[in-house]
Amino acid sequence: MLNLEVKTSLATGDTLDRSYEYFVEKQGLQLVEWVAHLHAEQGACELRVTGGKIKGSTEVDSKAVLLSQTGKLIRDYGFEPVYYGLHLHAKPDQDVGHLMVAIKETDPVEVTFESQELDFPVKEFSAQLPKA
Repeated sequence: MLNLEVKTSLATGDTLDRSYEYFVEKQGLQLVEWVAHLHAEQGACELRVTGGKIKGSTEVDSKAVLLSQTGKLIRDYGFEPVYYGLHLHAKPDQDVGHLMVAIKETDPVEVTFESQELDFPVKEFSAQLPKA
């Protein structure tokens, strides 16, 4: 198991997009869910939205749902984002090849990786991030 934290000069959204592109599009990992963790003056909220397309009365992109609902919590209830994340698997429904990426709303942005059996791609990706 690898736990790694790096600081980057990228903005939170850019880091989230690059993480998705690298791990899902280039490495072929399965996006299990998008994550947003928010705090209020008292209390917290965590949103987890299934990766990929969501089919209800219409078909929508899951990241768009996460960002829309996060925006509503910020705008309507005064929550503040703490981190955004990706929950990824190499093989569906197995513990082999598991990765959590948390992108913290800090200055500079901190990225935390918790991986099982995905050490090489995590180290490779973290080395590519512009350092803060």
